[in-house]
Amino acid sequence: MIQADMFKMFRMKWIKICTLFMLFIASMMIVMQNTAMDYEVGLDRVVFLPMTMYGIAASVLVSMVCGSDYEGGFIRNKVFSGNRKGSIYFSNQLANWAGGAAMYLVTFAFTLTIGLGMFERNISFDEIGIFFILGFLTSMTYISIFCMLSMLIGNKTTAAVTCMVFAFAMLFVGMYSNTFFIQNESGSLLQEILFDLNPTGQIAQVSAMECLNPVRYVLIDIGWITITNVVGFCAFWHKELK
Repeated sequence: MIQADMFKMFRMKWIKICTLFMLFIASMMIVMQNTAMDYEVGLDRVVFLPMTMYGIAASVLVSMVCGSDYEGGFIRNKVFSGNRKGSIYFSNQLANWAGGAAMYLVTFAFTLTIGLGMFERNISFDEIGIFFILGFLTSMTYISIFCMLSMLIGNKTTAAVTCMVFAFAMLFVGMYSNTFFIQNESGSLLQEILFDLNPTGQIAQVSAMECLNPVRYVLIDIGWITITNVVGFCAFWHKELK
């Protein structure tokens, strides 16, 4: 079943569409940084900047792939074939993680490769590696949240709309919070935690290559991934499939 879900993820058009969307965003941001600034831009300003839109792409990818299983009656057929609901949920989750990871890696590799040739290298590869890992954890957090929503909603259109609303809400809140921290340089502990709890707030930190608290950042991502999978697993186990 896992092999079939993996094949479906990379066979469907959505992984290609969402990855191309991310590459388009990366290209536009590279051009803007290269032409709109009247000073020399460093690589640190560019390499993770496209990831601010990752949540939008991930919401579409996960909701459309998971929703197609419901639309075609495949999930119900898996249950009738003797597969446990828990196995179905985690098989879908693994496929979503694989698709999300591929989208993240391709976007990162594209931006880094172009960026090295166009911008001043003002950061070490060790620093890039650290923020790459932080960003990767956040990408898996996005995927976990959207997988839980999509698997529990059970309708492709409704899941897509719901996930995109969540993605845009996180984007706007993250932008507002990021502006606050830029203007004020620091905030209260509660404000910092709320900023970290928002995956897009985390991505804003990664894109600026400035992390408020790396340990808290990682623990929050682990918490998000654990909670969404436990809640999703338990709720899906009791969900009546139509």
